[in-house]
Amino acid sequence: MKKNKFRFWLDLAMTVVLCLLYSPESTSLPFHEIAGLVLGGALIIHALLNKKWVINITKKIFSKDLKKKTRFAYLLNVILLIDMLFIMVSGLFISKVVLPNVRYFPNVNWMPIHIVSSILGLVIVGIHIGLHWNSIKQMGSHFPKLAKLFTFRKTSRKLVSRLIII
Repeated sequence: MKKNKFRFWLDLAMTVVLCLLYSPESTSLPFHEIAGLVLGGALIIHALLNKKWVINITKKIFSKDLKKKTRFAYLLNVILLIDMLFIMVSGLFISKVVLPNVRYFPNVNWMPIHIVSSILGLVIVGIHIGLHWNSIKQMGSHFPKLAKLFTFRKTSRKLVSRLIII
């Protein structure tokens, strides 16, 4: 149970930090770069906490018994991991605060790579959260004050989807 609570709070913190990172103009550049590194570390911890699932699915990935949803989630996670690596590496290469003097491959314009991979990452994270929404609701139900956040009415779903589209 303690591991699940830690997972929940880690995932919630990663979500909040990710939202802040998608609004760099409302935060400072130092915050953006440092929070990006912290998020990278949190992603590693997140992956390690879920390594049993990853190992088990990796062993069964070509099995006909594996559910399509599980196979899709696995492939999406692989794509998300690669995309997050692109975001972090390109972020380090354009860094002005954390690593201001690091300029690998100076002929490459890393900013568009960072922006495009970030937009793609936002879409993939949304799908990732959607695939795991029932688990998130279940973990959230252990925190009664937060449980209200995980029980949407139909109108709330419409509102959230409209806000995402905007």
